[in-house]
Amino acid sequence: MSPAQPAPAPQSARRGILREPGWHRAAAAIVLLTVIASGMPERMAHAADPDCIRIETRAEVRRAVATEQGGESIRLVPAEKIGAGEEVLYTVSVTNICANPAADLAIDVPVPAHTRYVVGSAIAPAAQVLFSVDGGFRYAPPQALQVAMGEGETRAAQPGDYTHIRWMMSKALPPQAVVFARFRAVVK
Repeated sequence: MSPAQPAPAPQSARRGILREPGWHRAAAAIVLLTVIASGMPERMAHAADPDCIRIETRAEVRRAVATEQGGESIRLVPAEKIGAGEEVLYTVSVTNICANPAADLAIDVPVPAHTRYVVGSAIAPAAQVLFSVDGGFRYAPPQALQVAMGEGETRAAQPGDYTHIRWMMSKALPPQAVVFARFRAVVK
């Protein structure tokens, strides 16, 4: 990607009922909620009642901005034009818009096309962070991920192999509450 190009376009991800270990008791009730925002990666929330979850994503970069005193300050601004080597901060806001707590909440976000995940940057309060190297079909902690090399051989996955990030919330999200999940990626 050359300098002054728009942020990476959304990627497609799987759709359907989540059927992975740990979710078997709620599999029939879990529905994937897919929301696409212009210029942002597609993201999904898995919850017992997906109609109660609203998701918004922001992509921002650090830029020098003129201050009123005539100096400069580094600020986060929308990632409208980015170039190779720039780091983008993605913030996913998840809001429970219903009157009941949102239980069994997990958020899936693809690592945007033409970017590389920054090690250790995926954070959210009270959440387990998992990664996928196969387009979001299977998730695991980084040390458990393997990438096929061909002829039956595998190697340990590297951060550049990650295709998706999943935050599994350990607590129910109270009514009207918001939780933020964040990660950084560098444009290739």
